[in-house]
Amino acid sequence: MSWVKSLTVADGRNHRRRGRSLYNIPWPDYATGETDGAPDRSRPQKYAPTIRMPRMAKDYMPPSDFLRDLIDEDVEIETDDTATVKRLLSFFKDADAANRDWAVFLLGQSEVDTKAVRDALVAALNDEDDSVRAEALVALAQRDGDLARPHVLEALSAEGVYPTVFEAAALCAHPDLIKPLRGWLKATGDKEVDQMVAEAVAACEASAK
Repeated sequence: MSWVKSLTVADGRNHRRRGRSLYNIPWPDYATGETDGAPDRSRPQKYAPTIRMPRMAKDYMPPSDFLRDLIDEDVEIETDDTATVKRLLSFFKDADAANRDWAVFLLGQSEVDTKAVRDALVAALNDEDDSVRAEALVALAQRDGDLARPHVLEALSAEGVYPTVFEAAALCAHPDLIKPLRGWLKATGDKEVDQMVAEAVAACEASAK
């Protein structure tokens, strides 16, 4: 069973890879954690944030045969298989954005966690492609919430945010993220994404107790 087919509907990654369109949503008031339910037309357009759904339609695949084999699980990513991990990491710097995106995603789904992996994920946070950056953020949060947290905070204040950011916030589960997260509650107009926000808020609130 391939990675794509094995992802459940409840999994945020399945949602991210549907190729959904962008949603215009109101700018959250971080002072109150509330939104008025409609974009403020009096503000410059740059202050109108969006939920960014990557270009990942059902047939979105990387050009690399190696990565396709990993997706189809013809090749396994084992924690002790240094050759496969090293080759996968090499795609983090590939010229093709789809290869970089899938490489980060696949590594993020694995249990491989070394200094080299974390360093590569941190470097990927500066990738020119925003989808790659989003995948790197959640993969880093899965491994080191403290290391990922400042990057999550930065992402939550951006003009546009991927649903992966809310997943990363839930993994970090830190009180510092509660206030900015509350500004996104019921702000997206998408039930699945709103649920991701609510779960992230709940995880962060639980950590404060």
